Amino acid sequence: MALFDRFCFYYYLIHIPVTVLIDSSVVVTPVFRFQEWIIDFHVATNKDILMTSKPLWFKGFVWIELLFQLPWFVYAMVAQHSVTWHLLNVVYGVNASLTTFACILYVIGEGPLHGLSDTETWKLVGVYVPYVVLPLVILAGSFRRIRASTKV
Repeated sequence: MALFDRFCFYYYLIHIPVTVLIDSSVVVTPVFRFQEWIIDFHVATNKDILMTSKPLWFKGFVWIELLFQLPWFVYAMVAQHSVTWHLLNVVYGVNASLTTFACILYVIGEGPLHGLSDTETWKLVGVYVPYVVLPLVILAGSFRRIRASTKV
């Protein structure tokens, strides 16, 4: 398995529990006590204003993650890496990086209004940055593979 393929596999594998245990709590009541503990720990440690204020647009992003991205994570781990697979990776990369970038802009703009210090604001931004960068890596890698496979 090529490095990019392994990267995608492990990214999706790790992202499944994050989606199910943490992100889903924005729109679905946590089922397990340890899930509540993880969320409480995250909010206390990172002062995540998105997880506490849960703006409507953020809930919409989480529903997209649950209804479209989560099934993609599972499928992407087992499917053949065809041009279609890479195209769907590009779609995922665009969606995930843009929605997370919107979250970062909200944190930067609204953090101080929610009582976050500059340090707390930038720490929270740092929590979200990998969820912009890693989908962009997936987008770029799959886009490169699509281009390579369609060259005459």
